[in-house]
Amino acid sequence: MSKPKDDFNANLSRRSFLSGAVVEIEWISSQGNYVEIHAEGEKFLLRETMDGIESKLNPKEFVRIRHLAIIRIPHIKELRALFNSEFEVVLNGGVKIASSRRYRKNLDALLKS
Repeated sequence: MSKPKDDFNANLSRRSFLSGAVVEIEWISSQGNYVEIHAEGEKFLLRETMDGIESKLNPKEFVRIRHLAIIRIPHIKELRALFNSEFEVVLNGGVKIASSRRYRKNLDALLKS
């Protein structure tokens, strides 16, 4: 298993490079065989699985809230309780992402800290 990193370089679909600290990433979503990195109002596609990208991120900075979404913890503005033990996660930029029951334990750990 690879060790979580504080920064990484990734070849992107825009023929450019995302080079710098992970702190620039706001959240990550799954797009088929790619992950879409949302950072500073821009989106970058990277050929990687969600499990693969999750293993490269610092678990103290990022939380997976569903099989399609990983969020950078400092960008969480609000957690709204929904039915069936799910939450709506509101990010600082206004993006709303529903959590899933499967990843509820990750949010529970976050709420306890």
